[in-house]
Amino acid sequence: QSSVQLFDTTYETAKLADHRVVGGTTGLQYLLTERDQVQLSGSYTDIRTTDSPVPFRANFPGINMSLTHAFDESLTGTVYGGPRFLSSTTQTPGGSVVANETVWLAGASMMKKFERAMLQVSVARDLSPSGFGLLIQTNRGELSGTYDLSETLTCGLNVVGMLTTGKAGTAIGGTFPENRYVSVAPKLVWQFFEWWRAEVSYMYRWRDIDTALSSAESHATTLMVTYSPPKLSWSH
Repeated sequence: QSSVQLFDTTYETAKLADHRVVGGTTGLQYLLTERDQVQLSGSYTDIRTTDSPVPFRANFPGINMSLTHAFDESLTGTVYGGPRFLSSTTQTPGGSVVANETVWLAGASMMKKFERAMLQVSVARDLSPSGFGLLIQTNRGELSGTYDLSETLTCGLNVVGMLTTGKAGTAIGGTFPENRYVSVAPKLVWQFFEWWRAEVSYMYRWRDIDTALSSAESHATTLMVTYSPPKLSWSH
């Protein structure tokens, strides 16, 4: 399995830095047993800002290994991880700042299916570019589940927690503070006709930043009605 990615991101505000991402991944997948699957992959990512007052460039080749195990027909788990060999250069008024670091990224997930419900939990650490002119390291945990109250009514819940920190580089306007984020989102879905579905959801968000005097929170409610027409087909 191989893939190539190219992203060119631009922002309308001068407070954020446009950046370009080029990368690729290749790997092998092997079925050990009927219940166990192993995947080994290598990746390379190059990131550079294109209009930042503090030019930044980073690349990080890496190795990743994952193992998926089916405990039974209803329970599946996956663990993965590997190193990223991070090399970055930041152009400052005082000269170039070069940094080399090995960052370990990892994650795990577990999914359990019941007769009328589904539960999934996951944790992960990842690196990603940002409009602040540096890399962001994200530690994320998520819990989600659904339960069929009846044949036409389903309820669900999604809880996400994240901790983000700056990695390799200097943010535009200063250092990048540590961010903590939590969201809680229950929802109710009603299939009131064969092709019609209504969904009402609520989301609570909380965010705290080291440099802020107080945390911030928000509340949102969404009502969505979806029509999914039947697929048309012809046969001879």
